[in-house]
Amino acid sequence: MLTGRIYQTKPGNLATIAWNPSGSRILLINGPDDGAYTQLFTTGAQGQILRQMATLRGTGPDEYAWGIHGLAIGYFSARPSELLSPSGRVIRMLPAAWVPGCWNPAGTELLMVTRNQRRVGIWRPADPGQVQDLGALPGQAFQECSWTARPAAGTRT
Repeated sequence: MLTGRIYQTKPGNLATIAWNPSGSRILLINGPDDGAYTQLFTTGAQGQILRQMATLRGTGPDEYAWGIHGLAIGYFSARPSELLSPSGRVIRMLPAAWVPGCWNPAGTELLMVTRNQRRVGIWRPADPGQVQDLGALPGQAFQECSWTARPAAGTRT
């Protein structure tokens, strides 16, 4: 375990990705300039390293979604999307051709986008082999998402 250690890296190689669902840990990624591997690790709110989650081959994932079921990582390339445990172990491969966007507040649904960023869908851990296709996106500029605890004013439920 890396608790209490100092982690040194080039500033341009370290990125803050996301807070965990409880808001007590921060996911960070780091990798060398040549993209040979990417390290995922967590720090506490005060910056102390808590755990190295995983070392992934190649450059880091394009999208991350951290929920109660784990960390969903995905790529817009042909690499498979995965759901990782807090230790970094692969819990489940996510459906092919879909990339994670964000978990709903309850952690029961994961908004997904196709690799070409033209369609969105919902994946549920209770039905892991399927993505419910919600339809086409206007344009194709999926950047980021977040769920609200209740529907926004003027939207359908």
